Amino acid sequence: MKPNTLPPLEILQGLFSYNVKTGVGYWKNNRGSVKKGDIVGTRHQGGYLQVGIMGKVYFWHRIIYKLLSTHFDESLCVDHINGDRNDNRPENLRLVTPSENQKNLKLFSTNKSGRVGVFWNKARGKWCASITLENKQVNIGQYKTKSDAIRAREKAENESGFHFNHGRIATKQCYN
Repeated sequence: MKPNTLPPLEILQGLFSYNVKTGVGYWKNNRGSVKKGDIVGTRHQGGYLQVGIMGKVYFWHRIIYKLLSTHFDESLCVDHINGDRNDNRPENLRLVTPSENQKNLKLFSTNKSGRVGVFWNKARGKWCASITLENKQVNIGQYKTKSDAIRAREKAENESGFHFNHGRIATKQCYN
């Protein structure tokens, strides 16, 4: 879902209150079935909280960032640093480019090696390492051992400014 341009700050400030310690938002006024004091948002299929305002849907973490920042560039992404889409505390949110956002991904459930960018090439009988930089896949090399391929991938990540959380194993998250 591509984010919509958020409403002006004054409108957001009139609609929501926000607990900076928990990341939870509350409605300030009654709106249809929503009552003053109700917790903001419903769960989007991707796990993010979403909020309907004036017939449009917005991600709660983007609203929070706009509410709390002096400058909010809507062309940028709001990244959940620890990967928990339910954790909307200010210290867990950062404004990044789409490319930087890709450097803080969890390990996909379909990954078989246990490490992002490392895979077994059956035809060559070797472990391979690759990395995606600026939307281009770069071959790092082929290795006899999986641990050598992992070390090469980690070195490439460090040299390319990947976030230390990149490739973390996803944990089951509780969405209240």
